[in-house]
Amino acid sequence: MIYAKLQISSPAGEENTPSDRRRVSGRLSVFDDSVRQLAFDTVQLCFRGVIASCIGRQTSLEDIITLTDIKSAGDFRSHTVSNPKHSTQAHYVDFFFKLPTHASASAGLSKTLPLTTSIEGSTSVTQSTAMNDRHIVQGECEVSYWIEAQFRCRGQQVGSLHQPVRISGLYPDLHISLWNGQPLTIGATPDLLARWKMQKSPKLSVSIYEPEITIIQDLKTGKRQISIPIAVAMEIHTPPGGTTSIDGRQSLKCSVDTKWQVSDRFSIIPVRAKSRIPLRGEVINRTSTTSTQKSNILFRPLPVYEKTDTSKSKSNQTSYVAASALELSVPDAISQPSLCWNYFARSYTLDLSLTFHGFQGAPKYKVTRNIPITVTTQYENVETQ
Repeated sequence: MIYAKLQISSPAGEENTPSDRRRVSGRLSVFDDSVRQLAFDTVQLCFRGVIASCIGRQTSLEDIITLTDIKSAGDFRSHTVSNPKHSTQAHYVDFFFKLPTHASASAGLSKTLPLTTSIEGSTSVTQSTAMNDRHIVQGECEVSYWIEAQFRCRGQQVGSLHQPVRISGLYPDLHISLWNGQPLTIGATPDLLARWKMQKSPKLSVSIYEPEITIIQDLKTGKRQISIPIAVAMEIHTPPGGTTSIDGRQSLKCSVDTKWQVSDRFSIIPVRAKSRIPLRGEVINRTSTTSTQKSNILFRPLPVYEKTDTSKSKSNQTSYVAASALELSVPDAISQPSLCWNYFARSYTLDLSLTFHGFQGAPKYKVTRNIPITVTTQYENVETQ
């Protein structure tokens, strides 16, 4: 019989350096009798992580990481464990695991290591051919990690113990790409009054292009935010007389409503299985949305230089271009990169609504778009859906 104790120090939070957040330290203590009796000669320490997805009575498991470390009996140091009643002689060995941000998956792919997670959801299944004969099936997906100590003697396992590890702060530096890193231009819609009056409103478009936006954290408050550059272009029709009622030197006011959306999907079949379409009861989708952030921004006009050709006179169009930046707080829900493992996937969306308060000569405009975003780490790009 081996009497032992396994103590684990989980990665610390935001107050520590990035390297400390990726380090899991531990101490394995063994009573003196087990060492003197040569009850073991080596200990294999394993850091393991799995994704367990359960829907109804069906369960699927996916190994995501395994790290190992071997300690011999000679690596243990002697120390005295004291308590109010008596003192006990024991031996201990310290160890640590340096966690990667990515792990090798099937087909040689490298995928981002998910944080410790527990998600619950439900779906409906049809029990017979009747359309209304459905019942609710509950499901749960859990990402868990633990460290296991396996005692061996002459190659045979003679004992083991394990301790769970919570991984919650692995990614201090995250980056966001909007629209898969491609330029995004959205046409704005004039307000209802202008359309009801059948007015020919100037065309207004909103452009967002920033291949990668870094999430900045305030060291004092701990709050995180991003800055999204936005450009506005308006094509103003010039009457035959050569004048327009819109002054291109005006600034354009805009009110913004923003919500972050987190979408989780877990299943009992591989998410990317190409052999068939998942059936009801095999996949559960769960979406959560943050509260609305309200802000106001001012678009200031950029200088527009006159063209030397006659295109302006032919088209009777004048361009109005303005730029600004949208400052957004990043919620705690955005704490890890986008994920796509076999039985668990996570994606993000930015729900953006901009209302432009028309200056003199132009109506109000509105732009609403759900923009898919990809969250990555500073180390390498994550494989996304």
